[in-house]
Parts: sequence; C-alpha cells; structure tokens
Amino acid sequence: AISEPPWVVQSFLSNFGFYDAELVDTGKVVFADVGSSLVYEPEKLMDRLQHIVETYQPNRLVLDPITPIREILERKGINDREFMHNLFAYLKTLSCTTLITAEQNYATIPSSLEGYMVDGVIVMSYPEEEGIRRKYIEVLKFRGTDHVTGRQLLDITGDGLSVQAGLR
Repeated sequence: AISEPPWVVQSFLSNFGFYDAELVDTGKVVFADVGSSLVYEPEKLMDRLQHIVETYQPNRLVLDPITPIREILERKGINDREFMHNLFAYLKTLSCTTLITAEQNYATIPSSLEGYMVDGVIVMSYPEEEGIRRKYIEVLKFRGTDHVTGRQLLDITGDGLSVQAGLR
C-alpha cells in the first residue's frame, strides 16, 4: 500500500479467512512500502519500484492506491502523466499480473490515463439509492475477454468478496 504502512494493511487483511500470515513470514507474499520514497525522494520512485520488482520477481503485483503518487508528483512539480505513462509501459513488460487501484470520479475514468493504459477497469462503488447504501462492482473494460457488463451487487464477507451476478 502506498498510503498505509505494511503492518496496517496486514492488520486489515488478517480479518479475512483467505489471509495467510505464513505466506508473508516465508517471503512468498511481500508488502513493500514505497511511501517514504514517494514523500522524500519522488524523483527516485520509478527506480525504487523497479528495484522492488527486480528483487522479488513477483507473479502478481498490486499498487494500492496509485492516486497519492499522482498527487505528490504534481505537488512537487514532477510531470505525473509522464511518470504514469512510463510506469504503465514498464509494468506491461513484466510477466506478472498487475492490479492497480485508484480513487477516481466515475465520469473521469474513460478519459484518464489510467483508464486508457490498463487492460481492465473494474469499478467498485457505494452509492445511496432510496436512502440505502449498496456496494457494487462493475467491469467497464477487460481487453481480450468476454465479461458481464453493468453493476453487480457486491458483499464483503470474512471470506472476501462475494458478487451477486445478475442482482442489480
């Protein structure tokens, strides 16, 4: 996680049945903190991310969330769009599945660099309808695959995510 220390993320994850601390203890799952690089040396962030990837050679990589990266780079006067383009281009060269989370307004997703560069866009939302909040998941884009369109009801349980396909 970019905006949380690894121990906080692990604490949250430990509430789910799928979380296995042994995978972390044995180094099969690694939580790499890039927050300090982002705050103190944002110009070296790409090097830090590449070093992490080259060191661990992951099969799966999660950047959660990418939003603070853009905000801090922009505040420091670093071209955030160029950084994001270079980051996404680098990630596409890897032979690993990469999941990037971002906090965005629904209307800006199609025109965003993130929405354009990635192969899949999955939106999670929590709108209020008739005085009740409901969680939804929606696949907006998934290159090269068939997928269900439209919002689907989503529950978060102790076992993880449960999608109620067809229930809207």
